[in-house]
Amino acid sequence: MSDESDSIERLISSLMNLSPDVRLSIGRRLIGQSLSVSEPGRWCYTIMEGQTSDGQYVPSVVVENESGHRPLLGRGELSVPWRWGSDFEKAKQIAAEANEAIGVSPEDAIEIVASSIRAGNVAEQERADALAKLDGPR
Repeated sequence: MSDESDSIERLISSLMNLSPDVRLSIGRRLIGQSLSVSEPGRWCYTIMEGQTSDGQYVPSVVVENESGHRPLLGRGELSVPWRWGSDFEKAKQIAAEANEAIGVSPEDAIEIVASSIRAGNVAEQERADALAKLDGPR
């Protein structure tokens, strides 16, 4: 097993041993939100085809009912992006395992990503409607 695989296995194992509240706090920290757990919400890891760093796939965090995704590109000058390998299928498998470790089933992950896409579509339609009102009748 490579060092990269060892690191990923340790991450997943560590996540599985944490309480749900701690996992939620970690997730919120990853996506830059408050550590308050008053509004839990669901989130998951996902892999986007083409989202790579140095040829390796970088996972994103998707939050239920929030438009878009947050690539785990690293923060600060000494941080580096998360990299889950150069094979797309393997990176998706790692994301699925990491999701399972935080209590998110494959079906839940699909629902979370779909809700994010839906939220983006709603926001885009609201922007279009607002612009149409500003333009007035034609």
